[in-house]
Amino acid sequence: MRKWELSYPYIFALLMFIVVFYFKWDLKDVNNLPAILSSAVTISSIIIAFLATMISILISLGNSTVMKRINNNDSEGLLIGYNKTSIISGFLLAIYSMILNVFIGLDGLISNILLAALVALIVHFTLSSYRIVNLVSSILTQVLKENKTEDKKKKVFTPSISESE
Repeated sequence: MRKWELSYPYIFALLMFIVVFYFKWDLKDVNNLPAILSSAVTISSIIIAFLATMISILISLGNSTVMKRINNNDSEGLLIGYNKTSIISGFLLAIYSMILNVFIGLDGLISNILLAALVALIVHFTLSSYRIVNLVSSILTQVLKENKTEDKKKKVFTPSISESE
């Protein structure tokens, strides 16, 4: 299961690269490519900022039981790796999209490879971002359940006011 979780963004990105390359689609086949590239930069920037914010949330959860279990199982490296992969993939997508604007007029094999690489980067970034967001959502759900259980166990002292004359 873990091997699949580690590799599926790469597998699907490679498959999409092969599909685009095999069908010989190139940059001229894409309608509104400049708008798509601009949107790719914007969306990847927003998701990168969100992922960076998630890191601070995870740091604040350091004393929770769930985070202690993650640390005890040596899974913090995996969690950090998933986050790094998504952030690096997003940076690559944003930079590649900006540079690709220069090559919009190309056609032929180079154009085909450039489009295949763009599609692969988009797929990889989307899937790696989904993977880390899904994982962090599971962690937050466990922390909320943990806090809810702790709140039920705590007895709250309610002072009463008695009138003394």
